[in-house]
Formats: sequence, structure tokens, C-alpha cells
Amino acid sequence: MEKQNKVQQILDFFARNSEVSPDLRKKFDIWLLEHADDAAVSRVLENMWNEDYPDESLEEIVAAMNRLDKSITIAHKPHRVPYWLKAAASLAAVFVLGFVVSHFFIGNQAADKEYVLSASAEAPGFFTLPDGSTVWLNSGGRLAYTGEFDGDIRRVALYGEGYFEVVKNPQRPFRVAMDGLNIEVLGTSFDARNYPDKNTQDVVLRTGSVKVDDAQGQTKTLKPGDKLIYLRGSGQMAVDSVNAENYCTWMKPRLVFNNALMTDIVSTLERRFNVNVAMDTAIASKRVTITVRNETADEIFDILSGIIKTDFTIEDHEVTLTARK
Repeated sequence: MEKQNKVQQILDFFARNSEVSPDLRKKFDIWLLEHADDAAVSRVLENMWNEDYPDESLEEIVAAMNRLDKSITIAHKPHRVPYWLKAAASLAAVFVLGFVVSHFFIGNQAADKEYVLSASAEAPGFFTLPDGSTVWLNSGGRLAYTGEFDGDIRRVALYGEGYFEVVKNPQRPFRVAMDGLNIEVLGTSFDARNYPDKNTQDVVLRTGSVKVDDAQGQTKTLKPGDKLIYLRGSGQMAVDSVNAENYCTWMKPRLVFNNALMTDIVSTLERRFNVNVAMDTAIASKRVTITVRNETADEIFDILSGIIKTDFTIEDHEVTLTARK
């Protein structure tokens, strides 16, 4: 009870105090993102919801819950409970978080509302945007947008990794902002990564076509199977041909690799388990056939190490594969 009272005090302060400094507000945003799954936080948010949204808003609440339920049922049924329970919990946390950001931080004028979708730190989340486009956010990922997508351009901002399937609308382009790098599409499917602590950003096109540009005016148009890598420091852009399936299926519960290069397998596993993998060039060029279901990172890398005869270590989301001597 004492913990819940403290949470109540914190949320009340930021919800009712309009004179909070931008720096302090930003720190609170981060805190809320990190604690959205906490039971005490969820209970207080629910109470605040009930207090501020009486019966006349019941229709909107039911519609939002129906969208949430649809998102959860789209996910494949679990073979092992923990992974997908975490994914469902992520969706629930985002529903609450989106309400808090739009209602308390921005105000009640619909045209100025900002919505933030966020996956939990432990599992990806699936979301449907107002135009019908869908996005999978990888663990810890966030997607922000304003209004109801009723303008000439559908704009979103991505932090982390997201896999998009965009509804085609030539009259209303879909744009993704990634810290200076911008993606413009009409209707297509692609994966994008934008982690502030990484030196690179990348875009992998699965279907359709996208245009990528930066603040310096550089522009690249991608075709299916292209991977664009952008170096933050130098602003260099490079495009390679890849197997897009190995970059765009990290959210699926069952992954099948048939005689695939280790470098491609690792690209998918990094997304599945939210890890970084370091390995020698000789290991990266090996080919492996393996099916991944609901195994943990330790279990999968243990299996891989047995197949290709390597040793591995995992520490703080860093995986190292070394050839056995």
C-alpha cells in the first residue's frame, strides 16, 4: 500500500502540475515507460482513468479495448506461455501509457494530442494505427504520432526497432522519422532500426518501395531485398542486397532457417532476443539448418554452438561466439 501511495503522489504531481520543466517532464516520461508494467502503477492509472473518464466515454473505452483485444488475438498461440504472456502484457501496458501521454501531457485538444505506443522491455508488441497500417515494435521500442492521421501526410517517429505493413494511399504518404533519417512510403512492408546508442541506423525493404533521405539531402530508393545502412557520424549511406525474411520475421513464434548463413540467422536472433552478437568471420560464413520455436537465448545459442562447434557467452545482452580450439 505504501508503494501505491508513492506512485499516486508521483502521477498526481505530473498530471495536475502544468508548470513542470521540460527536463523533469522528460525524466518522468522515461520513468513511466520503464514502470508501465508495474502492478502498483497500473492500479493507480486505472483509478485515474475511472476518475477522469466517466460513463459518457464508455463507448470510446470499449472501442479502444476491442482494438487491444484484436491486437492480442492476431499473435500466434503460444507453445510456451512466458514469451507471449509478456507480449500481451506489453500491449496492455501501451494501451494505458498511450492514454496517459495523450490525456495528461498534451492536453484535451484532439488536434494536438500525441500518442505513444511502447513495447515492454521483455517482449515485442503489435499495434494497429488509425489508418489501418500495422507495426510490430521490438522490445523497448516506441512509436509516436499526433492527431488521428487525418492530414495530408501520415507521420510517425520511431525509437528502437519496428516492422511496418503500411496501407497504400498515394494521396497521403506515410513517413517515419528516425533522428534525422526519414523514410517515405505509399504502401509497403519494411523493417527499420533506430537505437540512439548505436552508430548505425538501417532499413530493410520486404515488399513495395521506399525512399530514404537525411538532413543533408542524400536520397536512396530501395527495392525489395535492399538493406540501407546509415552511419550517424559521417552521414554515409550504403545499400546491400539481403534476404529480407531474415530481417523481417523476428516477431514470429516459429522461425525456420534452411541452409542459411550464420550472419543471417544471427540478424534475426538479435531481434528476437534483444541481444548483440559478436563472432568471427569464419563463423559468420557457416551455413546452418535450424528451427527456432520458444527456446530461450541460452538454449538456442547452446544448440547453435553444438552444430557449428563453437563456444558462446552471454552477458548483459552481449553474445560472443568463438571457434573452439
